[in-house]
Amino acid sequence: MDAAHTIRNCIADVTALRIRALQARRFAGTCAGLMDAPSFGPAALFFLQEF
Repeated sequence: MDAAHTIRNCIADVTALRIRALQARRFAGTCAGLMDAPSFGPAALFFLQEF
């Protein structure tokens, strides 16, 4: 594997991690009420942890 390919792969990995972090922050902020609801809390927590 050449250096350019390695760098491209690393950039793609970092981009994916940043997108996941953004999605987790958005979900935590917009769905905070779901986290406290007894019927939806476990599912909301699951999705937040999956991000």
